[in-house]
Amino acid sequence: MNSKPLLGRTVLVTRPNSQGKALCDAIASHGGCPIHVPMIGIRATDDATDDLNPEMLHGFVIVIFVSPNAVSFGLRRLGPARLKLHAKTVIAVGPSTAKRLEDHGFGRVVSPSQEFSSEGVMRLPALQEEQVNGAKVLIIRGSGG
Repeated sequence: MNSKPLLGRTVLVTRPNSQGKALCDAIASHGGCPIHVPMIGIRATDDATDDLNPEMLHGFVIVIFVSPNAVSFGLRRLGPARLKLHAKTVIAVGPSTAKRLEDHGFGRVVSPSQEFSSEGVMRLPALQEEQVNGAKVLIIRGSGG
C-alpha cells in the first residue's frame, strides 16, 4: 500500500485560516502539495455579543450541535447558560463536533456512528418519535447552516 497516496498531487484547500492548517499538514504528510486559499471566514454574528439568559434553555430536552464551529460559537454565546446543557440530551452531527463538545466537558454526547449528516442524526434512537414526542429540540448552528 502506498504510504504517500497524494504524491505528485496539488490540493487546493479552501477552509478558513483557522481550520486550514491541519488539513494542509495532513495533505503534506501524505505526499501532496497543499495550497491554502481561504474562501470563507467564520466569525460570530453581530447580534451574538451578549450572553443569553439561562432560563431561555428551560423546556428544551434535546440540544443538537451541527458543527465544531457551532459548539465554539454557540457555547460562547450561551455564556453561563451553557451549564444547563449538561442535564439535556446533547447530540453532535459528527465525530469532530462530538470531540469539541467533549473538550468542553460534555461527557455523554450522542452522535451517529456512520452517517454524519442531518439524515444520520434523524436516525438516532434519541430522536425517534417515542423519544421526542412533544419535546422541545434546540438546534445550534451557524447563520445559513
